[in-house]
Amino acid sequence: MFVWEYEADGQTFELVDYLGQIDVMVLPYRFGTHSGWVEACFDAGVLPVVPNCGFFSEQHASGVFGFGPAEFDPAGLLHAVEGAVVEVRATRGVGDRARRHGRVREREVVRGHVVDVYRRALAARTAA
Repeated sequence: MFVWEYEADGQTFELVDYLGQIDVMVLPYRFGTHSGWVEACFDAGVLPVVPNCGFFSEQHASGVFGFGPAEFDPAGLLHAVEGAVVEVRATRGVGDRARRHGRVREREVVRGHVVDVYRRALAARTAA
């Protein structure tokens, strides 16, 4: 088990190294909507276990547990972590490669859409 002590300055490379050392990450958010940590986990092949508040579970969650300003479900947390560990052990490497390739394809599609939007906006501006 590792505990990541968050500091805002200059930790990008340490974060990448950290994510390379773990298989499952518990994100203890009590409130919020979406998380860059969930995206970083997904990109690194780490299974995030997230609370049931916000929309974290709609991102790329492997397990969900009850957690919020007035709620904590320790049995649900244990169940979610155990499920994620079982998933890691069952798909060691296979799911990770597929996930990474899927993420690359997803970025290419999004990049193509963004380029198209900018081209149309520039064309409309030039025509005006």
